[in-house]
Amino acid sequence: MLYEKRILCLIDIRGFKRKILESISDEKENIKRTNEIMNLLKYLRKEFDVDHNYYMKTFNCSKDKAKKLKNTERTTQFSDLTVISYEISKESALYHIITKLIFLTAESFKKDLFIRGAITIGSLYHDEKYIFGPAMNKAYEIEKKKAKFPRVIIEKNAIYDLLEKDDNEYYYIDYFKVDPNFFDDLEYDLVPYTLDIRRVIENNLKNEDKKINEKNGCMIKNFNNMLEIRKAEFKEHDEIYDFFDSERAIVR
Repeated sequence: MLYEKRILCLIDIRGFKRKILESISDEKENIKRTNEIMNLLKYLRKEFDVDHNYYMKTFNCSKDKAKKLKNTERTTQFSDLTVISYEISKESALYHIITKLIFLTAESFKKDLFIRGAITIGSLYHDEKYIFGPAMNKAYEIEKKKAKFPRVIIEKNAIYDLLEKDDNEYYYIDYFKVDPNFFDDLEYDLVPYTLDIRRVIENNLKNEDKKINEKNGCMIKNFNNMLEIRKAEFKEHDEIYDFFDSERAIVR
């Protein structure tokens, strides 16, 4: 049994514990809450568990190459933690992971949840039953100690226009600067995405936990900056500009 060099994405659903507690606090709400949890987990698996046709279409490659890429994919899920990994030789794997994370994040916002995690590259053993190795240890440490507020940090320098670099030289996926081209329809996709982020942040403002308030401060700053950026982007798009222009900044 040998380690493989793999790219690994560890995803932690923030707010999951709260959802679990809510699912047992009120019998009438029990079924509704547990269904919400199950639906998000199913969505997560569906997003990452795709067949070879997806790879053919997305990366414009042959059927044989697409099947090879699909065959390198491994997924392990335990409660609120999910780990996806691919052979490092597949350059398109990083693109696939980042793209899927954007859509997973949008879906989690609808359920008052956030995504936090880490993407690492290194030695890993990952099959249908087991996962372990230095890459897993590194991802877990980054997610717990470095990500801090809801975001996914990229451990290795990767140049991609969805990435931002923080003061500690970590690259991360910036959910507040998602390219509008990722949305099929600005009015029916981007606008609700923005409102979902606002709702989750404002709901968190009601929480008295000091750590949550600290993380929320960073998100408020990013959200308010996003409003200004969007207004500049959509000056020529009256309806979308009017929406962002009418959105008030969040104040703690």
